[in-house]
Amino acid sequence: MTDANAHISAEARDRLAERARAVLHEWNGYDPSEEELAELDAELDRRLAQAGTP
Repeated sequence: MTDANAHISAEARDRLAERARAVLHEWNGYDPSEEELAELDAELDRRLAQAGTP
C-alpha cells in the first residue's frame, strides 16, 4: 500500500473501486460477476503475500 492509500478509509477505497468499475463498464462493457470479483481479490491477495506486503 502506498503512503497515499494508507490514509484512505476502507469505505473510501470501496467507493473508488466501485467508481472505477462503473467507468470501465461505461468505457468497454467491463462487468465482472461476484465470482469473478472474488477470484480477482484472491489473486491480488496471493500476489501481495508473495511480494511480502502486509
